[in-house]
Amino acid sequence: MTPALRTARALTAAAVLTTATAACLAATNAVWWAVAVGYVTALLAYCAQRSRADHHRILAAHDRARRLATGELIDDGLPCCSLWTLSAGEVHGPGCLRPHDPDAELQNACCTEAFVSRGLTHTRQCRTTSARVDAA
Repeated sequence: MTPALRTARALTAAAVLTTATAACLAATNAVWWAVAVGYVTALLAYCAQRSRADHHRILAAHDRARRLATGELIDDGLPCCSLWTLSAGEVHGPGCLRPHDPDAELQNACCTEAFVSRGLTHTRQCRTTSARVDAA
């Protein structure tokens, strides 16, 4: 059980109690108080639903990390990190769970010096020009 699930259960219990309170207030002709408590009930129910979603997200992240640690190939169709998406699959973010593949990086490099310097320097025969090279 994750802390998010405990929070969701506590919020659900509070929502049930406030629902009963709103019903009692409505029965005793305290309608405005019943409306206010009903609003709190809806807010508690929404927060409980978000906590359950966090619980499922945590479980999915743990399952993904376990599958990566055991060496299973994961083809879930999702990019591994936002930096990977923005760089068209060339660079991974620091929190990315995918293992680093140095062979793929070497194959994508235009020359040996660019591979070693991560694109800052190039050999004279290299025809690649980029903003990083111009800035150096």
